[in-house]
Amino acid sequence: MRVAIDTRSLRPPLAGIGHFTHRLAEALLPLLSSDETLLAFNGWRLEPLDGQFLERVSSANSGGGSSALERATRQAAARLYSGVRLAAPARKAFRAVQAHCFRSNEERFDVFHTMNYVPLSKSRRPVLPFIHDLSHVRHPQMHPKDRVEWLRKQLALVADAPLVQTNSHFSKNEITA
Repeated sequence: MRVAIDTRSLRPPLAGIGHFTHRLAEALLPLLSSDETLLAFNGWRLEPLDGQFLERVSSANSGGGSSALERATRQAAARLYSGVRLAAPARKAFRAVQAHCFRSNEERFDVFHTMNYVPLSKSRRPVLPFIHDLSHVRHPQMHPKDRVEWLRKQLALVADAPLVQTNSHFSKNEITA
C-alpha cells in the first residue's frame, strides 16, 4: 500500500501541525512492512517519505548545515510566501495550482492522509482527514473570510470519509455533533 501524507505543514518554521506531522512520520517509518510505502506530498510533488526526507526537514527547520546564503534565501522565500498568503485572490490561485498538482499525482498513491483538515482537491482515492478543531465554525471572525468559506466547501470532500482523525476528545465530540 502506498500512503501519501500531506507534508505542506513541514515548511520552515514548523508550527504545531508541522511538528505533529514530523513526529507521526518518524513513528510510522519503523512500522512499515515490505509492501508499504510512505510518500510525502508537499503541495507540488510527491516523493518518498523516508529517513533522508525527515533529515532534510529537520535540517531546514534548524538551519543546520546551511550556508548563510541558503538561510537568507529560505527566509526571503518564507516572507514572500507569507505575504502572498495574505491576499485572498493569491490564496485562491495558490490553492488551484496545488489542487492541480494533487490530481496529477493521485495515481501514485492508494490512500491520502491529509494532516490539515482536507485534501487539496476531490480525490478518487480514499482520504483520511485529520481535523484539529472546528474553530472556523465556532469562531469564524478569527479566520480570513475566504478561509472559512473554503473550509466549509472543502470539508464536504471528506464528509464520507470512513474515518476521521482528531487530536482530542473535545474535538471528537465537536466533530461528531
